[in-house]
Amino acid sequence: MKNVVNKAGRMLVLFSALLITACNSKNNQDEPAQDRWKIGIALSDENTSDRWRLDGANMKALLEGLDFDVDLQYVNRDIAKQRTQIEAMMNEGCKVIVITAVDGNSLGDVLAKAKGKGITIIAYDRLLMNTPDVDYYITFDNLGVGEQQGEYIRKALKLESAEPTTYTIEFFTGPESDNNVNFYFQGAMSMLQPYLDSGKLTVPSGQKTMQECGIADWSITNAKNRMSQLINEYYFTGSMPDAILCSNDAVAQGVIQALDEKGGTDGKYPVITGQDAEKASVRYIIAPTPSQSMTVFKDIRTSARAVVTLIGSIKGNSQASIQFGTPYHNGVINVKTYACETTVVDASNWKEVLIDSGYYLASDFTDEK
Repeated sequence: MKNVVNKAGRMLVLFSALLITACNSKNNQDEPAQDRWKIGIALSDENTSDRWRLDGANMKALLEGLDFDVDLQYVNRDIAKQRTQIEAMMNEGCKVIVITAVDGNSLGDVLAKAKGKGITIIAYDRLLMNTPDVDYYITFDNLGVGEQQGEYIRKALKLESAEPTTYTIEFFTGPESDNNVNFYFQGAMSMLQPYLDSGKLTVPSGQKTMQECGIADWSITNAKNRMSQLINEYYFTGSMPDAILCSNDAVAQGVIQALDEKGGTDGKYPVITGQDAEKASVRYIIAPTPSQSMTVFKDIRTSARAVVTLIGSIKGNSQASIQFGTPYHNGVINVKTYACETTVVDASNWKEVLIDSGYYLASDFTDEK
């Protein structure tokens, strides 16, 4: 099993430690107030996922520990509000703005204004599309996330066996406005398409495209409503798919709620995937009767350290730097990209990955087991 923090992640930990030492040393020499940089962090979601609340707080704490001023803002998927917030950050003198876009295609003119002011733009988790005005992209291996989910289903259903058994599957992914959805879906289908082609996997609803399977706003309610509709239209009483590919945990939670309301699980759920290792989904995974099978863990401590290390390097306070990998093309330019690795979490390794690493406390789950 991959370590929770991969080799590159461990190097970032070291770099961050060096960066903190260097910055603190400089700060102790009474750095002039005018040299203090203000950093804007514009995140899209707060209420839809535990991940974003943790991510924003973590990044803010790390940056403030290095004596940066931080303006952390959420918009809860309001495109117009995010544009307003980013413009305010520009006018307040932010030197760097870290952006997780509600819609990666919606900020081109705002980003052009920011670049005109000499502001460095870091796309975080979601790539800023169709603009030349983005400098860096810090993310996870999004293609790999989908591959891990598809591979988990392949193994769980033993699709590679010579047995002529056929299985049913349904697909749930995210909104088209999130460019990551393309990679999640592409990665998963690279694992599962051969079995769809051979007929070993069938989709009773016939809905196989991202457009048909997308869940607006990554919403639990929207996922629940779609799953309920599929059950009503394509599954007889008491039946359900053998597997449901869900691109993230919020979507998986909505699907499970629909299955529970409709009944018929009889203590046995489909193979259900997820992403983000949200507490609610971890509880589903470790329950005496598991409803969610797995989640893909994205250690946001590693990605936050990458952002902090990069900002420190940009300011010139440290020799710490990031070794960029394969760039992502955003439709206009190739954007310098650092992609953190991810880890599959299920009932067999959740304590090692999530508790022993200090990401969660064991007490977070004690009362739920």
